[in-house]
Amino acid sequence: MKNIVLHIGLPKTGTTALQRSYFPQIQNYNTCYNPSNIIKPIVQLLKVIDFFGMKDEDVEMFNSYLAQELNKIDSKNIFISLENLSSRLLKFDFKTRGDFLKKIFPDAKIVIVLRYQPDLLRSLYQQHVAQDYFLFPNEVFMPFSRLSFDRESSWKEAMVINIAEWDYAALVRHFKSLFGDNFHVLFYEDHARNLNHLGNEILAVSGLPNKTQVLTRPVEKTNISYNSITMKVIYILTRTRLAFRSNIGHDSQKINDLKNQAERSRYLFDAGSLDEFGKRINDFNHDNSIVLTGLDSILINSIRKFNYYFDSFCSLRFELPREIKFYLECKAKMMNKELEMVLGKGTLPPKYTD
Repeated sequence: MKNIVLHIGLPKTGTTALQRSYFPQIQNYNTCYNPSNIIKPIVQLLKVIDFFGMKDEDVEMFNSYLAQELNKIDSKNIFISLENLSSRLLKFDFKTRGDFLKKIFPDAKIVIVLRYQPDLLRSLYQQHVAQDYFLFPNEVFMPFSRLSFDRESSWKEAMVINIAEWDYAALVRHFKSLFGDNFHVLFYEDHARNLNHLGNEILAVSGLPNKTQVLTRPVEKTNISYNSITMKVIYILTRTRLAFRSNIGHDSQKINDLKNQAERSRYLFDAGSLDEFGKRINDFNHDNSIVLTGLDSILINSIRKFNYYFDSFCSLRFELPREIKFYLECKAKMMNKELEMVLGKGTLPPKYTD
């Protein structure tokens, strides 16, 4: 029987940096890291879940495929690191994700890294701006955003952030009920200055061997957010509608491309047999390109270069508007009191409840 360990995020907790620089180095004859034959169908099934909802037949198809592919892996330990297993598109639907994982990996060890909600959501918002979703904070953060949008702007509903969804106490209770002592919680703040330490801790709590000790150099940071000056430039361009036409209107190209990806994923799981599913997954087209107008493409490339050079000389952290920041802080402190009760007093980094 394979020993399966899932590192499920959260986003903005050094996950991508660890995946690129740290976790690949633990792969050896005894440990297999992110096997592509398993990761590919998981990623596609998550898209189906997010846009259509998962059917019982989807789980049956995946489990049949999974059993077949696990037999092809000689390693005893299988380590999967994928932040989409905890959230996607600014949403933190941990209940659906937890139930999904229990159905396909019932005996797995689960590791999640939490980050103080206001910091995580600010960084997550910046990341989506950097991914060309040009929205203002008062369009994204509830209760400052409208609860409903007109037809022309209905695509924005998919990008709304509700801090109440990021209830870590409810997350822990749900995953503990599913996985018991196989569920482990770490905190980004305890290791933010050295992601190597975080990687070591993830392996330690999951019981995976880490004998190589080759991970002494700092892990390179990834997904670097736009600084405050770059964000101001984007706001001016967006507010005056001088550019970024592709992100305005009912037929937002970005959202439609995501829906098209989900439809192709739905096609995979509609295969009538295991052989057909295997054929479809092998032939699957992973083109995730986004088509932008010529002017938008030029501006986006210019903005990214500007941000890179400006940040190299003077890094100015972007902050959310004062009223939004204050609201997020108040809500987080209230929710995290319950988290402290669930995990035990003194287990949370000070800023969570102070």
